[in-house]
This record gives sequence, structure tokens and C-alpha cells, in this order.
Amino acid sequence: MYYRNASGVIIVYSIISQDTFKEAKTWVDEVTENQPDTKIIVVGNMVDREDHREVSKSMAEEWIAETNTSYAKQHPNKPPHLKHMECSAKTPQGINELFASLAHMMLYPDESF
Repeated sequence: MYYRNASGVIIVYSIISQDTFKEAKTWVDEVTENQPDTKIIVVGNMVDREDHREVSKSMAEEWIAETNTSYAKQHPNKPPHLKHMECSAKTPQGINELFASLAHMMLYPDESF
């Protein structure tokens, strides 16, 4: 993954795979460590396969909240840097909202979301 000097990053995992969620967490840690000002959207993909879900939305959002809290302790004057969304690349549910949200985060980096 190339992210040096990126204003925003999208990290995607599959909601039907715990392993991809664990990998997404690793990528978030790496980007946060090396580019602390970069905004990140963590995306649960494949919501069209809800019947095979392994990663609940609440599990992902709880992790995002914990990570943002930890980030706030290290960077007290900065807004949260992580956001969670879900989409389907197959149906395109949530795709437009994903890119609109990323654009907003990059245009207004000092706003909380």
C-alpha cells in the first residue's frame, strides 16, 4: 500500500471474513503510526452477503471508537481520524456515500465526523 503524504485512505475488509478485518486493523495501525494526520475510512465490503457476515457492524464501530479515543489521547488538539462505513461493490450500495465522505474529510480535515 502506498500512502505517503496522503490526505485520505480507504482501507477495505470483507464483512464475511474475520481475517480481512484483522488485516485492516494492521493497516490502520501502520498508516496512523507513519501518517498521523491522514484521515482513514475503514470500509466493510460485501454487505450484499449479509447472510454470511462474520464481522458485525457494531464490532467494527466499537473498534473504531476505541481507536479514535486512543488517538485523541495522543493528539489532543486534533479531531478523530477514523470513520467506519459499509458498502457493496457488487450492488453499489454505499459507494457514492463512501467517496463523498472521503472527499469531505479531505477538504475539511479539522472537522469531526
